[in-house]
Amino acid sequence: MGSEMCIRDRVSSALQKQGTPLPLLRKDFIVESYQVWQSRAMGADAILLIVAALSQQKFEQLLALTAETGMDVLIEVHTEEELHRAVASMKKVFSQNTQTTTEALLGFNNRDLNSFTTDLATSIKLAKVAADLLAADDVPNSIRNTLFIAESGISSAADISSLKQHGLSGFLIGESLTAKGCPQENLKKIIADSLQWMHQNNRARTHGFVIMPNHIHLLWSPVLKFHEEENE
Repeated sequence: MGSEMCIRDRVSSALQKQGTPLPLLRKDFIVESYQVWQSRAMGADAILLIVAALSQQKFEQLLALTAETGMDVLIEVHTEEELHRAVASMKKVFSQNTQTTTEALLGFNNRDLNSFTTDLATSIKLAKVAADLLAADDVPNSIRNTLFIAESGISSAADISSLKQHGLSGFLIGESLTAKGCPQENLKKIIADSLQWMHQNNRARTHGFVIMPNHIHLLWSPVLKFHEEENE
């Protein structure tokens, strides 16, 4: 979900017409506290926090505030150093907020910020490191089973099946839906092929993120909570 209220209204209207209460992710550059509250007021069910864009202090502040609101949070990292920072803050914040209903997800962005090339091996490598970090004795139970999300560079069911075999549970897909042909048909094919692969391999359902153009972000995931209460 982008920054404009009109986009929120368009998405909500479309979902109501379809009878599909999918959660909404505000995929934006969240850098100030007011944006967290704004996101909740706009009807977002989750927000994106990009570790590379935040100081450690600011990241922890925004993460704690998100836990206070009850929204879920997708924490994006690009490197192992950022991953260590993210897990350290997650341990601190969730140890202090034991009653929160917030779910944290770790997103591994496969795009190199210097060359802008993508490599799915980034998610595979970071997922292994994250699994080891979250298995430590001092990790709160609330984040011990954090789901791992692969972001960027995913264009087929083959990519998804490969990533799932390395511990990735969800997938943020965007550019490949709009690069060629009809986005809706591209999306249908990826979902259909993925479901077929899971059926053939007796795998659990994918917790997939579907990112559509024009800053409209729909989450195909039973993990994230859909907030049905009225905004005040």
